[in-house]
Amino acid sequence: MIFSSLLSIQEFLLAVIYSLSIGGCVFAICSIFEKTNSPILAWREFWLVASGFVMLPFMIGLIPNPLQHWSQFNIGSLSGVFETASSQISIQKPAEVLEKQQINFSTFAYSLLVIYLIGLAINLIRFAQRLVCLSRIIKRSTPVSPAIQSIAPNDYRYLIRVARICKMDILLTEQYRSPFIIQGFSTKLVFPASLLHELSAEQIRLVIRHEWKHKQNGDGLIQILLQLLVCINWFNPVCYWIVKRTNWATEANCDNQVLTGRQNLQRTYALAMLQILRRSATNLSHQPVAAFSSQSHRSITMRIKHIMNPSAKSFKSFFSRLGLISGSSMLAIAALSFQPSLQAEENLNMVNPVNSARVSSTYGMRNKFHRFHHGIDLAAKEGTPIVAAASGEIIVSTEKLKGRKNYGTVIIIDHGHGYQTVYSHLSKIRAFEGDYVEKGQLIGLVGQTGRATGPHLHLEILKDNKPVDPAQYINFKS
Repeated sequence: MIFSSLLSIQEFLLAVIYSLSIGGCVFAICSIFEKTNSPILAWREFWLVASGFVMLPFMIGLIPNPLQHWSQFNIGSLSGVFETASSQISIQKPAEVLEKQQINFSTFAYSLLVIYLIGLAINLIRFAQRLVCLSRIIKRSTPVSPAIQSIAPNDYRYLIRVARICKMDILLTEQYRSPFIIQGFSTKLVFPASLLHELSAEQIRLVIRHEWKHKQNGDGLIQILLQLLVCINWFNPVCYWIVKRTNWATEANCDNQVLTGRQNLQRTYALAMLQILRRSATNLSHQPVAAFSSQSHRSITMRIKHIMNPSAKSFKSFFSRLGLISGSSMLAIAALSFQPSLQAEENLNMVNPVNSARVSSTYGMRNKFHRFHHGIDLAAKEGTPIVAAASGEIIVSTEKLKGRKNYGTVIIIDHGHGYQTVYSHLSKIRAFEGDYVEKGQLIGLVGQTGRATGPHLHLEILKDNKPVDPAQYINFKS
């Protein structure tokens, strides 16, 4: 099975649903902030935090019991939701109906998983193609050298000095696109050679300073990480929306840093950015690095307006940052506390595998058949459906268990965390060794194989390979 004992298909579906729910909440909150306080558009830290809230819940949800000390929110089995019936009702249905319902849910769930994996592969391939495209641009670019005749002596000396001070490799490309940096083991600034002639010396310095601020802020690495997270969360439309807002805020943040103390250069800088943005808007190749200027006319207009009239200064105060940290911390705690969990419930609260049965022998009872009864006997008509008390992997499914001939046909399920359940005296098996079954899923039929005086299910619960009283985990009808 795809998820074996580490991850069930239900947990994958829960992670998807929870991710979409959190994304919708973040979208609503951010939209309200946008409308009530437009300067927040240029607050980089706010959008980075929002991006984390949108993209991380899905990944955290794939970790089995990521925070066992948290009081997690349990919603039970998704297969029960899919069937729109409680386990008590489902168990009373004929075996054929139960099997059909489980097959329908399993087919539906695994179809969604296959669709997700296909989408993930497509997005990762596209991301890799963009990186390969960038690699080719870098290879075709030439390092700054006095041998390049198109560089004026003053420009050459300035570029060399910037490369040394900023610890960046400056490369000149013949392609016309927005300047960008790519961060890895070393930082490279790719700068269109044509800009050396189209922009004034002051404008060139401002543009290079803008890219230097990207390097100082680590925007190149952050952007690559965001692109990878988008690939993983490709099914969530809020991720694309939030990344666009984050990209715009990152650019606006660098604009603010460049113009700090240089308000007299706002017009010069705006004209340089306008020329670059208009020319690069014709190039539709998306760059997963810090040169993530939007291609839309509206974004270009907003960018120029922001340069001429910076709008994020109100968020530079200590109290603004303290509010962001406090608010995000509280939201993170709430999000983690309500992280859905299946296993936490299934390990401690199991369902009755034969709900219509009568308890004919309890745990620990001494009689002519047992010195000590290690389980509970549930008497029922032969052929009555038996379901899994909790989700887990079937580790034994046989008609003859070595060393336990009295058990007859038996199934043993491993639920993880040291828990196992044993179902014996079955007449027929409906699940087999290696299968991963969900709580409430049909696994067999009541019988009287092995040493039995009548049709019944002998149920044992093992904790760390030691039998425990099943009545501590299951509410049996007396």
